[in-house]
Amino acid sequence: MAMSRTGLTVVTALALTVLTAALMAGRHYVLGSEIDGTPGTGTWKVTVVVEGRLSAASASITTVLPPDFRRQHVIDERFSSAELAHAIRTARDGGQRRAVWRARAGAARPQPFRLSYSFRCVTGMYRPTPGMLQRTHALDAAPGADGRDFRPAPLVESEHPDVAVLAERLVSLDDSAAERARGLFDYVASLPAGDAAGALDCLHDLSGSDAGKSRLLVALCRSRQIAARVVSGLVLAEGPPALYHWAEAWVENHWLPMDPAGGHFGTARLPNNYLVLDLGNQPVRGEEARFQVRYAVTDLHESLAPEGAPPPSAAKRLWRKLSLVNLRPEEQGWVKFLLLLPVAALVVSVFRTVVGITTFGTFGPALLGLVCRDLSDFPWALGLFVGIMLFGWGVRRVLDRYHLLMVPRISVLLTCIVILLVVGLMLLGPYAGATHGYVALLPLIILTHMVERFWTVETEDGTAASFRTLLGTVVVAVVVTFVVNFDLPVNGVLHLFRRGPAVPPDVVRTTLFRYPEALGFFLAAQLLIGRYTGYRLTELFRFRDLLLEEFPPGGTHEPAGSRPAPDGNGRPGDEPAQHGVHPGPEP
Repeated sequence: MAMSRTGLTVVTALALTVLTAALMAGRHYVLGSEIDGTPGTGTWKVTVVVEGRLSAASASITTVLPPDFRRQHVIDERFSSAELAHAIRTARDGGQRRAVWRARAGAARPQPFRLSYSFRCVTGMYRPTPGMLQRTHALDAAPGADGRDFRPAPLVESEHPDVAVLAERLVSLDDSAAERARGLFDYVASLPAGDAAGALDCLHDLSGSDAGKSRLLVALCRSRQIAARVVSGLVLAEGPPALYHWAEAWVENHWLPMDPAGGHFGTARLPNNYLVLDLGNQPVRGEEARFQVRYAVTDLHESLAPEGAPPPSAAKRLWRKLSLVNLRPEEQGWVKFLLLLPVAALVVSVFRTVVGITTFGTFGPALLGLVCRDLSDFPWALGLFVGIMLFGWGVRRVLDRYHLLMVPRISVLLTCIVILLVVGLMLLGPYAGATHGYVALLPLIILTHMVERFWTVETEDGTAASFRTLLGTVVVAVVVTFVVNFDLPVNGVLHLFRRGPAVPPDVVRTTLFRYPEALGFFLAAQLLIGRYTGYRLTELFRFRDLLLEEFPPGGTHEPAGSRPAPDGNGRPGDEPAQHGVHPGPEP
């Protein structure tokens, strides 16, 4: 006997649920502690906190993001600030990335601020990922033709006569680059610790801090025609570390690390707990702002896979390859966004199919809810969306007088929306704040078609129906935002009852990133909703009067008052004649 469509749907959903649960259990059992990281000598969580005050409307804070290269792998980046919004920039050559923080739109200036940037990193990775190798190739390329690594720089006075005299006295140009670098390193490493932070001050004081010694070593190398650069980072250890500096010199076609303050020379001597934050002097920079920087480090695992351990099983090697943590940090962010799309689509399906709220399509409210994964940004994205919709609706009413063809009409509508956004940004200028990110993320093509849908609904069902649909779209988008940020409202309610947070931060995104096969649960739920044929909740509300109507005895389904009134003898009136036949007299 053939199975019904509903039965087939239920069986398929059940099979998907079982398969998904089995895959998640298998991944967790095989990987264990590696579920959040790739094998290396250690796994750490690093938090950078910047606090200060902005002094102008155009003020900004730039945090250089740690490079995902060599043997350090960056995972799970998180950005947070109630006062500032960030935009991530990447160098054209695929080099270092940075986050530029500016005041949110409408914020008062000057104002105090606090921002937090955290990430997890695996140090001493045994097998770097392809993305890490690609970034290593870009960042560890030979010195560029601009000569930046040969010229003097602030606090690196490589052309000062005193630096030149000392460098000439220490090493000769007839020596090889490796010999020159070693001779200069030995001298600087022998200097005692001090407070000098610049190369010239360190030379005159004959002592210096880690920054001063590193800058003096770089200045001496550049004076002796060796390309060199200062590296800033952290020496990872439990507790609040201070920013640390060392140097690198281009020797024998590779960058040779040298730590004069710690006495480490060469890659083999540099410990695995050295984390590079910036291939430069300053990983946190500010324009027209005063600030202080704090670092916090937490040791998550002593060692995920110590050297000399037995080789991993075939199952573990397979799950390692299928792990999303191998992606580059910027790719991890996009994958997290894509993984949330099925969640948002399920929320839209529930509201449209079960609740009965109409929206402008399925992906419109889903994408709107995902544009701002930070709840503090959502009001501006929502206002921008509603503003574009109302502006497009007005333009569409004007265009209707011209009776244009559909494709040119949509093109004109899209052009007008772009003009609105460009003019708005020009007028707002620096006060636009984080709205630049919304413009980049909001899909203008989908918005344009949503304006067309707005006009179509108004033409067919009236203005009230079109605005109800717009309201429904906004409501569903808000719900999507709260669902993907599930931890915030739940922990907020728990805080009201004076209980600690029970839900970890970003629990939805983190779970899907760890177990991408969990999308099978959402697929099963979508299949089941697709076979739902019952009443929508809004229909139950609309027809509540009819549902509450009392029915007379006798089993009839006719509402009370619809039967004929009693005649003069108190008997119910006769039913109307059917097909010309009158009912006979009563017995």
